[in-house]
Amino acid sequence: MFSKMYQNTGRLLPDIADNIIYRDNMKGYAPLYGKMDVSNRKVKTTHRPIEVDSIKLSYMQKVIELCQDKEIPLVFMMSPWYQYGDDLVEYNPALSLCEHFQVKIGNYHNEPIISNNALLFQDDCHLNNEGAIAYSSSILPFIKEIVQEDSNY
Repeated sequence: MFSKMYQNTGRLLPDIADNIIYRDNMKGYAPLYGKMDVSNRKVKTTHRPIEVDSIKLSYMQKVIELCQDKEIPLVFMMSPWYQYGDDLVEYNPALSLCEHFQVKIGNYHNEPIISNNALLFQDDCHLNNEGAIAYSSSILPFIKEIVQEDSNY
């Protein structure tokens, strides 16, 4: 429990098996096929107080610094949530870190074409397979623009 490995116990055996046996490997993509039930969904009106995990934030900073030291291009992407709105208060510490280190951010958190379509989600924050395809298509112009702007990519 102290190591937080319990978060990954459900994936341990499949991850080991994927390294030993070829099983139609989708290169890490695990599609979700469920559809979100919005009939009894409660609209989120208030946010819980933010508890910044300084350890996670320090690791994020280490990744950024390592990439910059090794001249590895880095972009952080924010994927859509279902009808979440524009309030990104939970992301402020990470966004500030990106701003400080001048890391590009693709903010698709409230992408209208995706965020307003319940058929593209399994739940509020997980896109299903159709949503993942729509999201991938929507970020292509952003990524193409970054690649064209910066010869390091």
